[in-house]
Amino acid sequence: MNVRSLATIFLPLALGAAAPASPMALGVAPGRAATESLTVQDDGKKKSKQELEKEREAKAKEAVRVLGQGLKSKLAPERIAALTEAAEVNHPKVVAAIAKALADKEPDVSRAALELLGGAGDPSAVGELKKYARRARKALSKNPDRMALVIRSVGFHEDAESMDWLLQDALTSEQRIVRQARLFSVARMRSETALESIFAAMAKSDPRHLRSRMRELRVTLIWLTSKDLGEDPDAWNDWWRKNRKGFKVPKAPPKLTGRDERDWMVFWGEERMRTRQKKRGDRG
Repeated sequence: MNVRSLATIFLPLALGAAAPASPMALGVAPGRAATESLTVQDDGKKKSKQELEKEREAKAKEAVRVLGQGLKSKLAPERIAALTEAAEVNHPKVVAAIAKALADKEPDVSRAALELLGGAGDPSAVGELKKYARRARKALSKNPDRMALVIRSVGFHEDAESMDWLLQDALTSEQRIVRQARLFSVARMRSETALESIFAAMAKSDPRHLRSRMRELRVTLIWLTSKDLGEDPDAWNDWWRKNRKGFKVPKAPPKLTGRDERDWMVFWGEERMRTRQKKRGDRG
């Protein structure tokens, strides 16, 4: 992982709940390219894939060791700093070590671990997040803001295999922030499968309840179709019946406006970034 900053770690979600900024703001990028090549140029010397892998394992082992020491600190900022430093090493062993901090009793530290797992370049982070969701199921059921953070961290990975996990109560949860997190995470994938899954979930939903879910569902459908048919589920279902065959999700995402744009950007942690960029521009 390549982490820029944890400066905006407490960013409100769309309903005003305290939450860290997005992994996009943390600047995380996958780091697998080097190990996929047979050789690499390094100070004029070529290294084999085996040598690179050996170095990668050594770096991971050292990162895990240093993180273990850092997490022993009694000071939360020092534990967060240790997590952030470890996240620079893109490896499943490091991901697993960071995941242990999800159980930290200090909310700031556990939220930092959530964010770093959301931005991890290694796909094993998805599994760690889901394992945490299972272990902490009872506690998360009483803390929808925290559950939304877990879902969002999974959502950042745009993992198609997580579709069912994301949609399991996307339209039935009584907590809007949880529904929003699940639906927005599916919408982020921008695929025909995602769209099919959304309409399949709608078909299984009680029509009486579906109308009260349309604010976040409408934004989700706009993001996937680039069309706005309002908050009438019947209008969307009619459109889908007529256009389902052969429909392709547009390559470019639509431009959201007003409340829709704010809901989307705040949820993904982009509003704070845009505001800060604007202020820098105003200063010249």
